Amino acid sequence: MRLLVTTALALSMGMMVMGQSQRLVLAEGFSNASCPPCASQNPNYNTLTATNSAPNNPAKMVAIKYQTNFPGTDPMNAQNPGDISARTSYYAVNGVPWGALDGTAFAGSNYSGALANLSQNAINSRYAVTSPFDLTVTHTVHPNLDSVTISVAINCTDSLLLGSGLVKLHVALTEKTITFATAPGSNGETSFKGVVRKMYPDANGTTLSSNWLPGQQDAYSWTVPLPSYIYKIPEVAVVAFIQNNASKQVYQAGYSAPIPVPNYAAVSAVTTNSPAINCSGDLNNASATISNIGSNPITSATVNYQVDNGSTSTLPFSGNIAPNGTANVSIPAITGVSGGAHALNVWLTNINNNGATNAIGQASATFQMSAAPSVMSNTVDFEGSVFPSSYIIENTPGANGWGWVSINNGASKFMRCFFWNMPSGTVANLYTARYDLSGFTTPELKFDEAYTYYTVATPENDRLIVSYSTNCGSTWVEFYNKAGTALQTATPISNPQSQFIPAAADWRTELAAMAGAGGLSDVLIRFRGVSDFGDNLFIDNILIQEKNMGVEEVIPVSQNSMVTYPNPANQQATLRFNLNADFNGRVEVVNALGSTVFATTDQTFGQGDQQLSLPTAQWADGLYLVRLISGNMEMSTRLVVRH
Repeated sequence: MRLLVTTALALSMGMMVMGQSQRLVLAEGFSNASCPPCASQNPNYNTLTATNSAPNNPAKMVAIKYQTNFPGTDPMNAQNPGDISARTSYYAVNGVPWGALDGTAFAGSNYSGALANLSQNAINSRYAVTSPFDLTVTHTVHPNLDSVTISVAINCTDSLLLGSGLVKLHVALTEKTITFATAPGSNGETSFKGVVRKMYPDANGTTLSSNWLPGQQDAYSWTVPLPSYIYKIPEVAVVAFIQNNASKQVYQAGYSAPIPVPNYAAVSAVTTNSPAINCSGDLNNASATISNIGSNPITSATVNYQVDNGSTSTLPFSGNIAPNGTANVSIPAITGVSGGAHALNVWLTNINNNGATNAIGQASATFQMSAAPSVMSNTVDFEGSVFPSSYIIENTPGANGWGWVSINNGASKFMRCFFWNMPSGTVANLYTARYDLSGFTTPELKFDEAYTYYTVATPENDRLIVSYSTNCGSTWVEFYNKAGTALQTATPISNPQSQFIPAAADWRTELAAMAGAGGLSDVLIRFRGVSDFGDNLFIDNILIQEKNMGVEEVIPVSQNSMVTYPNPANQQATLRFNLNADFNGRVEVVNALGSTVFATTDQTFGQGDQQLSLPTAQWADGLYLVRLISGNMEMSTRLVVRH
């Protein structure tokens, strides 16, 4: 009876008797390529995990990294967001960097889970805890480089009795090292270790038996396509681990190291050689670097390239690239590129005539294209689901600068210049679309601005300079320049752990006259932030409008001339004209399609100053021609309607 009671207690509570197998410790890290604290904590973390991992002997651990979708841009997450999101939710990770050792958050003097908490003592202590399993992992890559076969063998060496559905096998395809020529995010990191690329069968894993006895075995195998976004197939490795789905304790991990691939090359770099502001619509002088990272010389391959997800073009490569050697390939001119931010993707197929048709060794480079000028018909408020494609960000490489940010769970969006984490002297540019101001007489830029500095006693002179260009950025005309206290709209934030996030009362509307820009048909505006390492600057609600004038402020109208105000108009506009003699005719307003939207009857307008109301409330946004017509005689002016 005593034995029965003990067994029932063990089954009801869950029991793991001291294991008999050597443990391989698992470190799971969560990071992001645009996370500044990640950039500061990852180097020591990567060194520590590498020191304790294969091929070092003994191999005490294996480390994998989940690249999250927060706090900013990360292309590795964008390539496989589902698996990463599932593991992030599994651990309830709400900030990075964060990590767990065998399922338990890293403990130490920093916040719980900080990568900086991981220590040699923590690794040694966990390595000393035996495991109830042996776990063997192997993988092979198909000769055509299009698929991989993964095999996992489990051997129980001690009893494990748990509740139903609690034991999971997780299998992750990883890349041992991913290296970028330039930082893919905003935190400056270019090298990423143990990145999880895909999980099999998915991030939920495979449910194993709940009860294990010594000698019990199980085996699994998957033959799956290699993801097309793998950067370098010779860096592909596989990590498997057995985890308790309730306690999150990891019982054992296994590792299959990268396998050499004889006939293999990758596009190690793509260079667009495109200026920050390109108004031509063409991408010229782009090139790609092919690196031989196999053991055989590379004598032939097909080079594939595309802009974004557009049609693919190819060109043949022939030559002789020795192992560890490189060759540069010129990409033919790509014409007719639309405005906005783009990526030039380049990859290889059929290396040394191996018949491979899947994308091998893909690399990308981003570039910007400025769209053709258009009439500005609406306020740019940045509240859409995507960043305005016609706006361009140019930040100093490796530094923070302008970014599209949101607060209140996305309820409010605006542009931020990140002075809070920008070294002094760092410059960041935000370019608008190109605008046709031919319908404006005295244009002014209207925008909302919020800023404060950090140091109360000696305010930092973070600066905002706004300029316009009529020649695609070759030269600039400055028309707004404020810094420090002149730019300030809110109380200083002196806490080094806090950033300025504006409340509704912290915003100020700025009006800046664009002297000399009236009547021009191609105008580009640049918001330039110059850091003095103070705090954050925000801008929103950008609009170009006619300088708002009341009747007493209207530009003088000479004889036989006319003007409309306000311009742009919303609910109503006033047409004012001055005649040197009586005039028999009518007033017509014509839209951009040539259709008449308003007309008076023929009548006599007396000599001198005349005014007429124009009912613009029901007119569509756009550019209109206002005409005073009599027979073959005509006077005209332009009016912009914007609601």
